[in-house]
Amino acid sequence: MNKSINNRAIFGGCLGFVAYFLPWVSVAFILGSSPSALVSNGSNVFSLEILAALALLVFGVLAPRLGKLANAIIVFASLLGVAFLLHIFFYEFFTAFSLAQGTNKWGGFALLGVGFWLAAIGFITSLVGGIKSLAE
Repeated sequence: MNKSINNRAIFGGCLGFVAYFLPWVSVAFILGSSPSALVSNGSNVFSLEILAALALLVFGVLAPRLGKLANAIIVFASLLGVAFLLHIFFYEFFTAFSLAQGTNKWGGFALLGVGFWLAAIGFITSLVGGIKSLAE
């Protein structure tokens, strides 16, 4: 088994876990600052991000023992993380589009925070590693 593929899942899980506590959206938007603050406010969809990141960490470590099952779970958790990121991206896009006036309508959604981009890098890296490991 290729050890770097397991490292990709662990790396992606670490980035997703750290990104959960970092700002995801500019404070100018309604969504808030980080998913951890929103979970405490009752929005449970954000718990999917931390669960996907933790699954990547756990099954990235267990991949040498579990083999294809761990790799399939890594791909599933990565896809769940990417779907969550797309949900946040489009939510921000339509929020910015509905609140902004004139030429600002198309630029406001680009104010996503560092947490969003770190999670995106982590989940995409894990997805690529999981797909490569399933192809072997």
